[in-house]
Amino acid sequence: FAGGCAGFNTFLGPLRPYFLSYSLASTILSFPTRTTASSVRRWIFTSCILASISLMPEGLHVWNKYKSQQATSRMIMEGGAAANTPALEAVVTVEVPSMGCVACINKINSSLRQHSTTANTMQTSSWLHPEQNKKGGKSKVTFTAPSLEEARVFSDVIVQSIQDAGFATAYMESLTTNEIAKSI
Repeated sequence: FAGGCAGFNTFLGPLRPYFLSYSLASTILSFPTRTTASSVRRWIFTSCILASISLMPEGLHVWNKYKSQQATSRMIMEGGAAANTPALEAVVTVEVPSMGCVACINKINSSLRQHSTTANTMQTSSWLHPEQNKKGGKSKVTFTAPSLEEARVFSDVIVQSIQDAGFATAYMESLTTNEIAKSI
């Protein structure tokens, strides 16, 4: 049995569509039969509260995407690399078996963004496995580094950052590097 949101999603996740259907049906059926202004306002207010609570995971996902794009564009506008241009672009992929929901994705991405100034991190993204029978998710970080050794060291920092965020079972799945053409 997994604790936290991963355990919660294991048992209640498959039932979520039924809960959403019931919420929608009960909201529609609760429309007041005698439509006075105050009863309609009350119905609209409670319907909005129910919709915001029901769709909170989707809202969190949209917010997470927005913050990730905002951080990426800020890095690009600030110039990305320092005066001595790094020689490698590295992509590290981390397998996170204990990731279970959008809040986990948000926590991992915010943890990785804290290291963005350390090695010119260009982009971070995390996602859940799309297969229904596979648990967890992955996180991918693209960054620049002066050498292969520094790319390996920063990859270990990335994995440790995810583990420190509460995902102790995270491990590095792959590290790929490409040389960057230096412009003079």
